[in-house]
Amino acid sequence: MLLSVFVFLLKNIVCGFFNLSESEHIYDTSLYVRANINDIKQHYPDAFYNPAIIRLYRLKEFVEGMAE
Repeated sequence: MLLSVFVFLLKNIVCGFFNLSESEHIYDTSLYVRANINDIKQHYPDAFYNPAIIRLYRLKEFVEGMAE
């Protein structure tokens, strides 16, 4: 399931500017996705990778909401 989220994000996001919230401003979406994937790879056995997964799911929901 997680792999499908990554594939969706990498295929459907053009580098652009997104505001996920008042404090989250994404200027380069491909860099944002890669950074979160690297966080997951680095911290996978620990629970520290959970925030990176949550951020990717929130970005996916945002992009899907824009497509509607």
